[in-house]
This record gives sequence, C-alpha cells and structure tokens, in this order.
Amino acid sequence: MKIICSICLAEIARNEAVSLAVCGHVFDLTCILHCLQVNKRCPLCQQDVFGTTQEQQLIRMYFSTDNSDEKTINQLKFKIKNMSTEMQQLHNQTKELKALTKKHTEVKQELERSRELITLLHEKYSNLKVDFSMAKLDLSKKSG
Repeated sequence: MKIICSICLAEIARNEAVSLAVCGHVFDLTCILHCLQVNKRCPLCQQDVFGTTQEQQLIRMYFSTDNSDEKTINQLKFKIKNMSTEMQQLHNQTKELKALTKKHTEVKQELERSRELITLLHEKYSNLKVDFSMAKLDLSKKSG
C-alpha cells in the first residue's frame, strides 16, 4: 500500500512518521510541521488542524503494510504478458485465415472456370458427334 503525503505528494516510506489532521488529510510529519509554522490550518482544506478543542490535534499513525501491492502488480504484469502473447497468436491466426479465405475464393473461381470449360467441351463433343454421324452418312451414300 502506498501512502502519499498530501503536501509534497511524495510516497511516505514505511518507517517515516505519518500524521493525520482532524480533517482527515494525511501528511508526513516533516511537511505538516513545516506548514504549521506558517499557518495552523490544513494546507488542503483550510480547516483548523487542532480542531475546536485543545484535545484535538495531529494524530500520529503507523501502518502495518505488506508487499501485496507488488505481488498484485507482478501478477498483473504476468497476465498482461500472457494476454499479449495470446493476442499476437490471434493476430497471426487472423492473417492466416485471411490468406486461406483469399486462396479459397481463388480456387472457387478456378473451379467455376473449369466447369464452364467442361460444359463448352461437352457441347463441342456433341457437335463433333453430330458432324461425324453426318460425315459417315455422306460417305455411305457416296459408296453405295
């Protein structure tokens, strides 16, 4: 867990003293003491730092922290890396699919042209059969 000083916006180290004003703003002790030499109000909200009674004052706080943020960050980095790899694979598969789709279209067009050619050849064959029959008939008339 990162704790940020509301004055200098720097991260407050684990062993550094942290202070909480009655308004709820968090400061490192050095920054707030420096500010209070000039003004007894919160540098962010201008509320009286010492509150309405003498008992209210800056409260020192000590946080028990762990490295769970770093662990979470590392887990997220690992997930991002895996997702990036997966996205690259999907991108490559998309390219392959586009190439295969294009090839499929080309093969379909070639097949259609071949069918048209076969139809024309069948017609030509039928015409040749008729011409052959006619020639055979003419030949038999001339011979007989």
